[in-house]
Amino acid sequence: MFIIILAAFIFVSFALSQRYDRDMITVVPVTTVILVFILYILAFFRALGAIDIIAAGVLVLLIFFFFRNDKNERKKIISDFVKKITRPEIILLAVMSLLIIFLEKNRIFTWWDDINFWSTDTKSLYFLGGFAGKYGNVSPSFGDYPQGLELFKWLFLHMSPHKYIAGLQFAGYYVLNLIFLIPVAHKTAPRLRPFLIIAAILVPGVADGIHFGGTCADVTMGIVYGSLLVSLYEIASGNEKDDNFSLIKITSYAVFLSSIKQVGVQWALLSLIFWMIVCRKKSSVCFGNAAGNGRNVNSKGNGGKMKSQFCRLLIPILAVILYLASWLSFCLVRRRVAKLTSEGLHMAKSGFTVPENTSELMQSFAKAFFDFPMHVDKNLTVDLPPAAMTVILIVAPLVIYVVSLIAAKRRGNISVAVRLTMPETASGAVRQTMPETASGAVRQTMSETASGAVRLTIFEVISAAASYGIIFLAHITIFRTESQYLNPANMALSISRYGAPFTIGGLLLAAGIIAAKNTNIYDNSEAGADTIDISKQDTCIREVKIWQIIAAVFTAFAILCTDYSGLWKAVYGYRQTLDADKEYISEMHDDDGLLFEEAADRCKGSDKLWGHRVIYFRDSKNIHWVKDTYISADVSPVPVIFADISENEEDGTLAAKVMQSHAEYLYSDDAGDTACAALSAHTEDGEFKYGHFYRIICEAGSYRLERAEFDTE
Repeated sequence: MFIIILAAFIFVSFALSQRYDRDMITVVPVTTVILVFILYILAFFRALGAIDIIAAGVLVLLIFFFFRNDKNERKKIISDFVKKITRPEIILLAVMSLLIIFLEKNRIFTWWDDINFWSTDTKSLYFLGGFAGKYGNVSPSFGDYPQGLELFKWLFLHMSPHKYIAGLQFAGYYVLNLIFLIPVAHKTAPRLRPFLIIAAILVPGVADGIHFGGTCADVTMGIVYGSLLVSLYEIASGNEKDDNFSLIKITSYAVFLSSIKQVGVQWALLSLIFWMIVCRKKSSVCFGNAAGNGRNVNSKGNGGKMKSQFCRLLIPILAVILYLASWLSFCLVRRRVAKLTSEGLHMAKSGFTVPENTSELMQSFAKAFFDFPMHVDKNLTVDLPPAAMTVILIVAPLVIYVVSLIAAKRRGNISVAVRLTMPETASGAVRQTMPETASGAVRQTMSETASGAVRLTIFEVISAAASYGIIFLAHITIFRTESQYLNPANMALSISRYGAPFTIGGLLLAAGIIAAKNTNIYDNSEAGADTIDISKQDTCIREVKIWQIIAAVFTAFAILCTDYSGLWKAVYGYRQTLDADKEYISEMHDDDGLLFEEAADRCKGSDKLWGHRVIYFRDSKNIHWVKDTYISADVSPVPVIFADISENEEDGTLAAKVMQSHAEYLYSDDAGDTACAALSAHTEDGEFKYGHFYRIICEAGSYRLERAEFDTE
């Protein structure tokens, strides 16, 4: 059935590309978001499998509309489909996706955060067919984390509906990133397109060292954020039509960004700041028709159906609010609250006090920011610290400004002057007729370019301050118990990971700007661009060469700073350590934990333990919290919370733990006679047996234990 979903996905993307006159590679991310949010709705009803039926229905509908056309029109549609599906970017995405599935299918999860949540929660979606019920989420410490990324990974798990294959999660993760990365630089001169696309694909490996080791949501969030910035810039600069599809695209990106992780809202807000600071100029606005290069639709066209620019900006904001309201309401009803959210609410109520180790955290943070590289692995290439990357992103607009001045002087004409801002000139025809001697106009363009560079620099400073300021604030508030961050090396990894949206977003924006400059000057045959004056062909060529050099520098930077060691481990190297990784994971399971997993495996089923919380009492003499995480990952979709039990445990303390757990079932390791007697007092026959499941029946402030009907000896 996955083939049917894929076919429906391709044909819907094609239909949208035809309807709105876009390349397929531009439409694919939007179709992806639409698919994810269909899954999001289905997940509420534990009906993810219904996507097969929906996809089949969509295919039937599309086929019906196809045959409603006459013979000549059908031939044209087929011809257009072949042309669009065989575009190099689409072929690249298809080939890389197939290769990724092949390479990653045998991979297992080893990164702590994957085991703790990102993979474990997706595994629960796979077996339950949707979101768990009340108190039923398998990772209670991360209960209110959004599910956008997990739902797309579920789609790849769905390729194997009868057998859970963990490696398919990796495939879904990398393919999702590619879907948003490849379009970033596809609108550029044909000669430069392959290089800039390669550079864009490498950007995550430049910014973060965890990207290849696990399914890090922060990296995906950075990719979507960068794609959103590029889309806003393209619309405002006139490289993309300002029509209803643009509005759909911006809205879908913003909502999807918020669905990856809670902090995604922060980056959606920063994209709004980007629009206000960089894209907006006096009366010209990002979604307006005054961008100035003659490619935007007329106010009477598709983009003019919503004349109010405020309303067009308001739609993405309202869509984000609507999504957040739906998810948080669901979390409230289902009692899904993350540990960090709970800690934040507690601090808000009780007041914040500066932790005693704040100075140590500041020192570690500063050392990590200025001295330690962002990559986990040692590479032969350049491993930059976060500070160096921040300086590069802040200085880059000024460099582009200098290049713009050089290009404008060589050209001596306003028509192809680099537009970091959106000039409020008239049509392209008017610009083409501007005399080369219009020095005042040239100076005005240079002034606007300088203003754009300044505004972009201001935005980068604001986003850097917001990103790293919030990261540090988190470390002295909700993360203050994380003592490992006192180690600067660990702190550097934390900064790299949580700062990934800023770094990746900034680098992808730079790639998008460079691509746009080459498009404006050279590749004028695409997207209905203005025609270059033949008399100025030589100066245009010289100007193209300048931007080709800039593109080459950016590509070289991406190549030189990528984490190739992590990349190698992700695509092939993991096979060399696979047995050792499996052995290590096996060592994370003690004998009692294995007995619990065996018992849960005997009892698992959609109508039994799946999605029903179990309180698992473990011997308090042992430090077992790390092993508990591995147990949760293995028994998912059985939600387990762990509690200590001692050999001298009294009935009152045990009762409090049971009642506060909101669990439906109880299981306990052997903790001695005293604890056994305390639990036996709540059974019907007065005999509690360790190593078995009991149903918890709460009544009148106490509880009663009944041997689970599905539990066997």
